[in-house]
Amino acid sequence: MPSPGPAGARITGVVDWAAASWGPRFVEAYEEAGGVLAATANERLYWQVRAALAFSEDVRSAVRTWREAGRAERTTRAVEERLDAYVTALMDALG
Repeated sequence: MPSPGPAGARITGVVDWAAASWGPRFVEAYEEAGGVLAATANERLYWQVRAALAFSEDVRSAVRTWREAGRAERTTRAVEERLDAYVTALMDALG
């Protein structure tokens, strides 16, 4: 049974937050395609933390790809440390 909602409501797109991207190129492309970013820093913070935690499940896979591309400095430990520092910085932003 469909859930109740506004008449004529329809899905117009799906964002795979578990494989989210960061950075200005993504934001520009997203906005050019008609996307609207969360209005407040706190709203964005949820998705930034969520994406980082989801990425933590794939660190080994990402490291393998980077190392195959010649990025020997991208060890599992180095990436985990950077990811930990990133999540810590996000949480510190809460004050």
